Amino acid sequence: MAFRDDRRAVSYAELADRTARLAGHLQDLGLQQGDRALLYLDNAVETAEAYLAVPRAGAIAVCANPGAAVPEVAHVLDDSGSRIVITDAAHLDVVRGLVAERDGILAVVVTGSDPDLAAGESANDALLAREAAAPRDCLGLDDVAWMLYTTGTTGRPKGVYLTQRGCFWVVASWTPAVGMGPDDVVLSPLPLFHSYALVVCVLGIVAPSGCRCSTVTASPRPRRS
Repeated sequence: MAFRDDRRAVSYAELADRTARLAGHLQDLGLQQGDRALLYLDNAVETAEAYLAVPRAGAIAVCANPGAAVPEVAHVLDDSGSRIVITDAAHLDVVRGLVAERDGILAVVVTGSDPDLAAGESANDALLAREAAAPRDCLGLDDVAWMLYTTGTTGRPKGVYLTQRGCFWVVASWTPAVGMGPDDVVLSPLPLFHSYALVVCVLGIVAPSGCRCSTVTASPRPRRS
C-alpha cells in the first residue's frame, strides 16, 4: 500500500498506473508542458495522485486550501493562471461558479462519478477506466513541479515555486533522522495543500531516498468560523 484514506487505498503498482493514465488524460484535455493545474480537494488519495500526475504531464501542480473563502480560491486560480481544475464533488459548485465568471472553459476533472457533469467537465473514474497517451515524464530535477501559496499575512498570498530537487533534498535530509522503514505507516492529519504535507506525507513516501512506507490520510479538523 502507498496511500489510504477512509474510502480507498492504492498500491505502489496502482499508483504508477493511475498517475500515468491521469497525466495522459490531462494532456489530452489540453494541459501543455509548463501549464498550471489547480488542485482544489479535501484530504484524499486522489490528492496525492494528482500531486504526482500533474508533473508527470510536464505541468505544475498548484494546490489551493479547500477551506479557503471563495475569493481566496479565485485569487489563486487567477494568479497561477491554471487551465485545469482538479476538484471533488464537495467543491464542484464553487468551481463551476469560478469557471462561469472567466473567459474560456476550464476543464474540470472530478474525483468520483457525478451523473450531472456539465460541458467541459470529466469524471476522474471514467477517465482512468480508459487507456491514455503515455505521460510526458519530461521534468528535470531543477524544473518547477509544484506551486504552493503563502498564507498572505503581509498581503495577498504569493505563489512559491518548488522544484523536485528542492523537495527531495528535504526528504533526504529528514528521512534518516526519523528512522522510518518499509514497515512504517505515516498518519497524516496535515492538510495536504500545505508544503509540509506535500514533502513529508506524499513525496517522503514515494521518493527513492525515502523508506517506501505508506501514508494514511485523515481529514484535518474543520476550520472554526
